Amino acid sequence: MKVRAFKIRYDTDGMDGVARALPKELTFDVDDPDFDPAEGLADLISDKTGWSIFGCEFEVLVPNPPPPSQIERTVTLKYRWWREGGIRPAHVEALEEEATQRSKEMMGQGFTSGELYANVLVDAKDTDGGVEYRGWWEVEKS
Repeated sequence: MKVRAFKIRYDTDGMDGVARALPKELTFDVDDPDFDPAEGLADLISDKTGWSIFGCEFEVLVPNPPPPSQIERTVTLKYRWWREGGIRPAHVEALEEEATQRSKEMMGQGFTSGELYANVLVDAKDTDGGVEYRGWWEVEKS
């Protein structure tokens, strides 16, 4: 939003020379979508000039754009698993489930990527302690 303040009346405690030297008109670019010139303009003028004001008139030169009527975003979860000796087909489902669960947990904590670790034991072909896999996950937004 762009706002022009004019006919600014400063509180200079009777110092006429100071009052004459201060700008009678100022223009501000305000990024806050909730900014109300009637409430916040005096603070902007004071911050800019260092003087309080009794009041001013204002006009909105460029209003804030309206909020979007809809928003759409695609979020893609990418993950990779690896293991020396390759990934056993019987482990794919367990690895997919682990990647989804772990990435969801970490996204809830604010992360957008991270390491994966799984120890999978699904059948008699697996070693006693299971088969260890390492991996990485990340979120891509478009």
